[in-house]
Parts: sequence; structure tokens; C-alpha cells
Amino acid sequence: MEVEGWTKRAAITLEESLKNSERVAIILPPTPDGIASSVILSELCSQLGVDSEFVVSLPETLLDAIERLIGKFDHLIFLELPPHGPGPISVAKELFKGLIAIDHGSSDLPRDILRVGFDYGGICTSLLLYMISSQIERDNEYLSWVAVSGFRNKCTSKICESVKERSQLYWPDLIEEASVDLIQRMLSAASFEGEEWIMLAISSLQESAEDPWWFIRGSSVTASVLRSKVPEVEAKVRESLSEPFLLDGSVGIWEVDEPHQRFVLSIEARRFVDAAMTFFYDPPLGLVYISAPQDIDLHSEAIELLKGEPEWSAFGGKGFLSMIVDSERLISVLMSFKDRLNGILGRA
Repeated sequence: MEVEGWTKRAAITLEESLKNSERVAIILPPTPDGIASSVILSELCSQLGVDSEFVVSLPETLLDAIERLIGKFDHLIFLELPPHGPGPISVAKELFKGLIAIDHGSSDLPRDILRVGFDYGGICTSLLLYMISSQIERDNEYLSWVAVSGFRNKCTSKICESVKERSQLYWPDLIEEASVDLIQRMLSAASFEGEEWIMLAISSLQESAEDPWWFIRGSSVTASVLRSKVPEVEAKVRESLSEPFLLDGSVGIWEVDEPHQRFVLSIEARRFVDAAMTFFYDPPLGLVYISAPQDIDLHSEAIELLKGEPEWSAFGGKGFLSMIVDSERLISVLMSFKDRLNGILGRA
């Protein structure tokens, strides 16, 4: 798909979809990409005259989140991880004016939800929203640094590199490797710590959107608190990754202490293994997130591997996958996926 043409169509689609909206709920996952994406989308909503509010959710808690939002919003926008399965959509479509998913993966979403997606390897949702924002308003170039904040160990395509270059032109003193790395580490730390810290990171990025040095130097109270948290969280991450459930070939598997941690730990683990799988055992569910090289279509692999399983759901694309399976089948599924990934990586 040609990027510029997609961006123009996506910008028109998003503007038209929100034209008659007054209040939207931005539902995001606990990831650096989710944080950065939500801030860019909130800026866009403001420019379009639409009020927005942030809601952090996991795939397995989405139905509860939707029920809490009834009567408060007319649109729901799902960022990065659309609903697993038809349940949340069947409830939400009866209660809200519109449902929108903005992501970069593959999923058989119901026709009742509008999808603004670009299924391409090595990109992330903050990249997509930045490109859309630039199409809607040229002055939105200032949001380039927020987009790059969501790239942590994920956005590796040539498109990502072009956005980094644009950021360097707009923010020549900021977009140095050390500065970008610190911003991404701060968002990663917030994602690991959970909802309260994620909301803190969102607030800090919003405060600093037009002056990134306000964020990077910890000039605001929120940025300062978040920055001070980074060493502590990185020590926790190192400890978690030092005790894998299994290392086999090019694949590592880790069990996580909290369900929300499976996302960021899988992303961070890619510094040590080619493919990282993290899981949380929560009978009757097994919750999994996988991060792998961008040329592996994990969604297609999951469809093939899980077709014999009694109960499952999956959302993902090239290089990433969120999966929910029967907890009694969790370990068997993980071992099968591990063998499948090692076979693919061995042929690369």
C-alpha cells in the first residue's frame, strides 16, 4: 500500500467520523506506543473541536471498561489493540454513536467498527497518527517527537526512519540518540508500572507537547516524578528478564507478575532474543503477548496454529501478537508457537 495515499484517505476518514462527535473515549493499551498515540490523537480531537478522555485497558478487561463509559461518550476509539472477539463490539455498538479502531495489525473486526489501519511490518500506531495529523494540519510537525516516543524497540521500518529525520529537522537539539532513548525509557517505565503511571506519562507529554525540553529535563512536576522512577523500574525489568520461563534457540518465554506487564516486557526482551513471548496465567484464561522481527506475520501464524484449539482470540500483525487462550492449553500453545518461531528464524 502506498503510504501517502493511505495517509490522505485515513485523515479524511477520521475527520468525517468525528465531525458530529462531542466527546470521545480514547482506549489505549499499557505500552509506550499506546501512550504516545493517545496524546497525538487527543491533540487531533482538540483541533477538531472534540473533547476526549483517556482510558487504559487490557483486551480481557475491555468489556468492563466499555460498561463504565456508557452515557459519558458518543464515540469510542480503540488504539493499537482492538477488541478481542465480538463481545465488546456487540455491547458497544448498541450504546455509542460510533466505534473506531486505529492500529497497524490484522484482525477480523466486525463491520460495525470503523478501522483506520495500515498493515505493514515494523511500524507502530504513534507513527500512523503522526502521519494523519500532518495531513490534517501542517503545523502538527511539532508532534513528531511525541510519535518517536512510542517507537521503543518496535518501529523499525524505513517509514519510521523518515519520521525520525523529520523530527530532527523540527527539533534539531532534541532528537539526539540519548535524548530520544531517555524519553522512550520513561514511557516504558510508566507502561510497566501500570495505569496510574501511564496517566502520569500522558499528562506529562501533553504539558510538554510544544516544548519537549520541558519533558526531557523534568521541568514539570509530572515529568520529574516519571524520570526519577526510571532507574527503579529498569532494575525490576532486568530482574524479571533474568529469570525466563524458557530460553530455546532464538526464542525466550517469560511469565509476568501482572497481566499488563506482558506487553512492555515482551518489547524490552527483544534486546536479548529474536522473539519474545510473555504470558500471565489467569484461569480460565491464558494471556500472551509476542514480539518478533517485522517480517514475521504473527497473526497469520497464530490463525494457523490455533485453528484446532477450542477457545481463543488473537489480534496482531507483522512482528507483534496479542493472544488469549484456554489456560489449560496455555503451555502447550506456547511450546508450539516457540517451535514454530524457531523454525522460521532458523530459515532466515
